[in-house]
Amino acid sequence: MASSTLLDPSRVHETRVNVSHSQFGELDEEAKRHLEPGHEEMHSAMAFILLVALMGSQIGLLYWKRHHSKSFELVGTLGLWSIPPIFGFTNSSWRFITIWALFALLNVFVVWKSTERPLRSLTPRLVYKFYSTVYQVCYVIGVTGYIIMFVTLMAVLPQQAFEVGVLFFFYGVYFGVLGRDTVDRISDWMAAAVGYYNKTGLTTKQLRDGVCAICGAPSGDFPDDKIETLTCEHSFHEKCIRGWVIVGKKTTCPYCKEKVDTSRFTRGPWETQQALYLSMLDFVRYLLVWQPIIFGTVNAAFYILGLD
Repeated sequence: MASSTLLDPSRVHETRVNVSHSQFGELDEEAKRHLEPGHEEMHSAMAFILLVALMGSQIGLLYWKRHHSKSFELVGTLGLWSIPPIFGFTNSSWRFITIWALFALLNVFVVWKSTERPLRSLTPRLVYKFYSTVYQVCYVIGVTGYIIMFVTLMAVLPQQAFEVGVLFFFYGVYFGVLGRDTVDRISDWMAAAVGYYNKTGLTTKQLRDGVCAICGAPSGDFPDDKIETLTCEHSFHEKCIRGWVIVGKKTTCPYCKEKVDTSRFTRGPWETQQALYLSMLDFVRYLLVWQPIIFGTVNAAFYILGLD
């Protein structure tokens, strides 16, 4: 009986018509419900709350960054390490989780070395070398992804390549900004451990001539490394000061905090052309950390107020 019903064209047509009418009825009811005055007011309230939240968050973030930069940078770095992996687990993005886990393990080892006490004089340059390599690799990956996306949009490559470009671009930018934010904090730890640097107050040691304030070693300890003297007359190993300025994003002398001319430490167009890339990293930091927090807070407010 069941098989004859399934094979009867007239009965199949009747079933399709009934299902179709039922679906149209549900869609019609749903449309009417959303067109009711109460729903229009609710949608207007939700749009207003979202607009106020976006504007207020921008003002709040600027104030926080200007007046409490230390906590702002700390929360931003912690957010970079935690929020994308949470989304990765939620969406079962195991490739990203695997790469993130390997990168995290390497960083745990480097951070552990930078917090050893007493700090070895060789550690700062090794740390800067590691993060310099990470940054350059991420820069190449990010630019490659951008080129793939651009070429795909120009119809030179098949559309499937666009997803590959997006993947490369995201990995390059995300791990690039994560590495730069991490080494920014490590630079302060290492310099403070040496004793010639204090971010907010007086130093614990008096800098002697011929001693590098970044690694704490005399210039003769690394004969293959030339000495760089800043305009403030303080001298450093060339690899140490380049790591401090280029990799650690520092713009002042680590001892007296006088402004440093960062252009003298760039080596050709490769590093001078990265200014736009660094600005992009700041924008991505906002997208990956602060925007999810803002929208998560707004969604929580919608739920509490019964707006859905």
